[in-house]
Amino acid sequence: MNERPKSPLREQPLTGLNHSLHHMGQELHVQTEDLGGREQSIETQVFCGGCVILSTRAAYSASPGDRGGREIVAEQMRRQHFGVIRQIESRLGK
Repeated sequence: MNERPKSPLREQPLTGLNHSLHHMGQELHVQTEDLGGREQSIETQVFCGGCVILSTRAAYSASPGDRGGREIVAEQMRRQHFGVIRQIESRLGK
């Protein structure tokens, strides 16, 4: 009997972070996502009027497949997300 090899389970990416900032009538939307799987990176994008105006990506080595790894990735996501927000606010003079 031939058994098909089991495909590796895809690690579930963590839930993303989203915030909106307002400046001079413009809304900026900051979105950070765990790209998960083989990507093993976190991407933060800033949108204005539906267009990406800034994008940054950072790799991680922790495995989000285990609880400790997920916590490490979640903390890295928060640091990256709120770091981008702080940079925007400092440039906008907030």
